[in-house]
Amino acid sequence: TRKIWGSQTKITGVDQKAYDGPYVEYKVKVMDAYQYVKENTKDTYLRNVPLLGNVKHDVTVIDLWNGSDVPDFIFDVDFVVRLREITTKLLCLNIRDVDFKRCQAYNDYGFKFDRFSPVEGNRVVWWSTVNK
Repeated sequence: TRKIWGSQTKITGVDQKAYDGPYVEYKVKVMDAYQYVKENTKDTYLRNVPLLGNVKHDVTVIDLWNGSDVPDFIFDVDFVVRLREITTKLLCLNIRDVDFKRCQAYNDYGFKFDRFSPVEGNRVVWWSTVNK
């Protein structure tokens, strides 16, 4: 990322579970991914509340794995809608090849499929954001 966009690029690391270890580059505080997205978006389904944070990301990369598969929540409409709220340009999603058919919510809620690259039985999918 820094080779392409420069050393001043701000990177926020999130994972399935929060952790902080000596191997975390630049001593980034790593938060729970689902909680991070939820806390930085409005509650779309329950009520209309003000935006809880002003976090926006030009590029969001989702590469979350539970051993040999990805967590189910990345295909949930609620998660996709919230991702669209914080992603301004591009989303990259690393999933199992067989899970691509579960990505309908991305098409339905503000992302446009651009392309995918097969990588060792997985599919790295690129989505552009659609103007609202």
